[in-house]
Amino acid sequence: MSKSYKEWKAKLHKHFKEYAHDLQLARATPPTNKVFVTHRKIEEWHWLVDNLYTDEKYQKRCKANVNNRKKKEYEHTGGSCPFLKRKEAAEKEGQHVTLNDNWNNMHMHRDKGVWINEVAENKGKKMKAAMAMYIQQESASSSNPSEQISVSDVHQLGIMTKELGIGSGKRIRGLGSNLRVETSSRSTSRYSKTSMIEDERYNKLSETVEKLCDIVKQLQAGINDRSRKKRKRNSKYNEF
Repeated sequence: MSKSYKEWKAKLHKHFKEYAHDLQLARATPPTNKVFVTHRKIEEWHWLVDNLYTDEKYQKRCKANVNNRKKKEYEHTGGSCPFLKRKEAAEKEGQHVTLNDNWNNMHMHRDKGVWINEVAENKGKKMKAAMAMYIQQESASSSNPSEQISVSDVHQLGIMTKELGIGSGKRIRGLGSNLRVETSSRSTSRYSKTSMIEDERYNKLSETVEKLCDIVKQLQAGINDRSRKKRKRNSKYNEF
């Protein structure tokens, strides 16, 4: 639902930008019913034009988002499913998936089994090679077969941090908001167990907020409509 809502907002904004050179024309030209939905009123479109699309802060935020998207070297194929939640889903199906394996799977075309691009492939292979080297070293020092060596989540995160980099809030790039640089073995376990619950709560809250915003806009449009009708009635009475 969250993805559909974002796509719908993008369509509305795209329509506005076609008429942004003339605000009066933009106000008078709402999107088609297929995009804007038949039950919505023209006042709601006016509100978007007057209060959102022409707002300087909103415009700056849009430009920043465009620039950030241009800087992205690759996308992932995980959809809206968070990084840890996808790993947990695979484990429920009986698969043993490391954090590194999970990242690799999310950057390959599902139906073809090939990397989405060369940049993602290089990063994935470097992390896999670092994992293999660590296992080889541990096997040599402990005299245990490499098959019996397991790499802790903390060490995997160290390898991934080195290759993927650190984003805002000390988050490891591309791993979601739950995995951060300061993660310890204890906190890693806690994140792994609670991430699904946290994500579900976040999604439900997001949906509720979106619905409330929609209701507020509809109420505001209704109030504006009634006020306009009242002014018309008053003007008619004044004529008499």
